[in-house]
Amino acid sequence: MTRSSNRQRLWRATVSGLLSSLLLIMTIAVVPSARAASARRVAAAAVTTTAVSYRFDAQVVHGARAGAPVHGWLSGSLDSTGLLTATLTATGLAPLTPGCAAHQEFGPPCGLPPSANVSGRTMGSGAAALALFTAAGKGWTWILAGGAVGTTGQWTGTLTQGNAYVGTWSLTPQTITVHIDMGARSDAKSKDKIVISAAINLNVTADGWAIGTFAPYDGSPQTIVQGYVNIDKGSASIDIPMGKNGTVLATGWSRQGFGNLRWTGTFVGPAAGDHGSWSGQG
Repeated sequence: MTRSSNRQRLWRATVSGLLSSLLLIMTIAVVPSARAASARRVAAAAVTTTAVSYRFDAQVVHGARAGAPVHGWLSGSLDSTGLLTATLTATGLAPLTPGCAAHQEFGPPCGLPPSANVSGRTMGSGAAALALFTAAGKGWTWILAGGAVGTTGQWTGTLTQGNAYVGTWSLTPQTITVHIDMGARSDAKSKDKIVISAAINLNVTADGWAIGTFAPYDGSPQTIVQGYVNIDKGSASIDIPMGKNGTVLATGWSRQGFGNLRWTGTFVGPAAGDHGSWSGQG
């Protein structure tokens, strides 16, 4: 009887030891796996951020600027949750300056290109995606509500200010940037004689729409310019507002040289009978 009891106690101790060892081995194996799985879940949930740039176009149909087109560009970041943080630079957003019409492009003497802080969120994906943004400038706030259109990343929708409908808006992705250090001079037979020396920075969409800034090297206020750029063919056409003096239309062509694009072209304006030539690099 005693021997049998001893054997049972020994058996129970052996089994208990084996079970304890087995549990220890399973714990060692499972804990790292659980930690790895948790790490994978955290990694999968990590928020990523992408830089974005869009051409901005709007048509105002109500309010003080009714009938005014608004053009500009929006640049900033969009994260993987759909959160947008950006800056909008555009014509027609700043308080009106005496002597400048509501529809006039901003430029000397109509003031600097105005800007606004933009924040909001996109929701969903594909053609069903929605967007709700707030653009807050100096003394004004617009609400941009809309959705995705087409297959190239465009957005469009309605503008409201307070509870009032203001107009419509669209955002078109910009795919490249173009910089030109420009120098221009009127021809001898030009009615008026002008000299231009400025930096032009353009944001260009996939189909060639270009918008950006014209910054004179003499320190004069910069203005917003727009036009068309065909990178494949090396051509550009740019409208340069000169305030009350009119608008210069510069057309040019480029070729590669020493790592930069070399531009040459002609211009007309700002007044009737004005014309000349220009060159640049960038």
